[in-house]
Amino acid sequence: MNVPNKTKINQAKDKYRHLFNSLGDAIFVHDMNGRILDANDYACQRYGYSYEKFKTMQIKDVDTPEQAKHIENRIKKLLKNGQITFETIHLDSHNREFPVEATAKLGKYEGQQVVLVIGHDITKRKQAEKALNESRYMLQTVLDSIPAAVFWKDQNLIYLGGNRTWLATTGLNSSEEVAGKSDYDLPWSKEESDSFRENDRRIMKSGIPEYDIIEPYLRSNGTQAWAKTNKVPLRDTEGKIVGILGTYEDITERKNAEDALKEAKNVLEIKVLERTSELDEVNTALKVLIKNRDMYAKEMEDKIRFEIHEIVTPNLDKLKKSKLNNNQRMLIEVIKNKINQVTVDFDVGILNKHLTLTPSEIK
Repeated sequence: MNVPNKTKINQAKDKYRHLFNSLGDAIFVHDMNGRILDANDYACQRYGYSYEKFKTMQIKDVDTPEQAKHIENRIKKLLKNGQITFETIHLDSHNREFPVEATAKLGKYEGQQVVLVIGHDITKRKQAEKALNESRYMLQTVLDSIPAAVFWKDQNLIYLGGNRTWLATTGLNSSEEVAGKSDYDLPWSKEESDSFRENDRRIMKSGIPEYDIIEPYLRSNGTQAWAKTNKVPLRDTEGKIVGILGTYEDITERKNAEDALKEAKNVLEIKVLERTSELDEVNTALKVLIKNRDMYAKEMEDKIRFEIHEIVTPNLDKLKKSKLNNNQRMLIEVIKNKINQVTVDFDVGILNKHLTLTPSEIK
């Protein structure tokens, strides 16, 4: 090999080493038996080993004992596919664990087949995932504590999840089971599903929430029920509508009670009208009887008055003019006074009767 070619090779190696060491992920090169042949500066820094120390170690030494058991299978997959990506747990020089996303690829190193492993520390990602999962768990716990049913859909009206109360109405056990389903996959009838989706589209189009929607729905056990539903559009961080959030309360018992009360009220009103009609008929009959009674009494009074004035009184006057003794005359006078008193009593009775009647009764 002449000097210029050797210089170029050295320059290429320097360039490779510079690139090798400038990457922000740990890079290992190991042979097919797992012996580490090379490592970059970041690997030395992150794991706490010197470069020389790494070259005395096996790749399994940076794995936890549990993860080291999978090395053989990973090599087999690598030989089959040429490249694999997997998650594992590594150990630093102080035996502290940290999660790694590793990408392994077959390659050549100094004339032999080797494995190039790029290990990306995903500690922050795992912490973020843990925080997100804890947040989701807390949110789900809060949602499951709400007695009302809660559900949410994407902009294509595909269910993304729901709380425990809502799942109970669908006959499903978890949000994972409902994910990807539409209203037509759930117990509701087609007409109910059509109505639900029409409401959803209207709300997402207008961006205006709707509250206290009274609507029927079919339970998972096949019984018909009533719900009072509230729906609001779901928005992303930029304010774009990306779905719909709904809550509803089962008001079947209340609705049935209201319907029963309304029916009872209607029945009562009908009975009141019937009773009023009966009372009107009785009242009319009483008026007729009273009128007939008064007419009969008037006829009798007129007849008696006529007989007194036209028959009795004239005959008494004639009798008085005949030859009578004083006692007889006195007796006739007493009889006449009594008869006059009777006619006066008739007149006073009629007057008192009309004084105690109302104008409508007199009429």
